[in-house]
Amino acid sequence: PHRLHLYQRLSRYWGSHVSVDILLLALNAFWLFPLAWAVSIWPEHQFILVILAYIPLLLSMAKMRVLT
Repeated sequence: PHRLHLYQRLSRYWGSHVSVDILLLALNAFWLFPLAWAVSIWPEHQFILVILAYIPLLLSMAKMRVLT
């Protein structure tokens, strides 16, 4: 089961844990943190901002399903 996690699958596909770590750091720093900040500024738009936060996850799940 552990080998089926997206992190493990990406590290095998790219041949590097460091690449996956950098991707995850960038995703958090440049996508999720700004969205979290936006929710704190505009709480009335939290629903759409949370949906936006899920877009990279959904795209990566779809991409990894194609690769297997």
